[in-house]
Amino acid sequence: MCEGCGIELLDQKLHSTFGRELAGEESRLAKREWEQKLHILQALVAPLARDPSGLAYALLRRFGALNAALAADERDLLSIPSMSLRAARHIACIHEALSICLRERVQHKPVIKNMTNLEEYLKIKSGWKQVEEARILLLDQKRRLLDDHYIRRGSVSKIDITISDVARIAVQWNASSVILVHNHPSGDPQPSLEDINFTSKLSHALEIVGVELHDHIIVAKNRLLSLRSLGCL
Repeated sequence: MCEGCGIELLDQKLHSTFGRELAGEESRLAKREWEQKLHILQALVAPLARDPSGLAYALLRRFGALNAALAADERDLLSIPSMSLRAARHIACIHEALSICLRERVQHKPVIKNMTNLEEYLKIKSGWKQVEEARILLLDQKRRLLDDHYIRRGSVSKIDITISDVARIAVQWNASSVILVHNHPSGDPQPSLEDINFTSKLSHALEIVGVELHDHIIVAKNRLLSLRSLGCL
């Protein structure tokens, strides 16, 4: 498809999407935002798609946000009929490269002095996942980030993490303290009672092996919540 035809198709779809749902300035701003996201996605998939504009549109309609589209798992990307395996892996590679760039800003640095950078990294890495995932940030005696270790994947609203999972990884890395991280796909970072209870149990259990639970952070899209800031630690 020629570039001009692709842009025309995007304009037609945007008009169909927003023309009836929104009005006035809100409609113009929403249309402009979608156009920017669509053109970015179209450029990313263009080398690997027969219909880049159509695939870009399908990605945003399926995931709703650029961050969510880039963070989507391969299986979710392949659920889009026009998505090829090469295009899905290309998108995943771009997201991983962005995550690594953000992690480099906090790697081997004290997390306390780099919380803003750490939060930006976690939002990109975990905030837009479609299901819950758990990670553990391993810190040395000066609370410098040693590694970000993936634990496991759960469902849309639940993940089963065991105390032994966290303790084993912390001991293997000889970490002095750790930060547990998991996401809420709902977009609401408020902890459940189960989250709070597990945090307390994990903290006490890690003390036995000489490891401090520095924090438990819940990431939900562009929002984060620290259970330490809530007084749970």
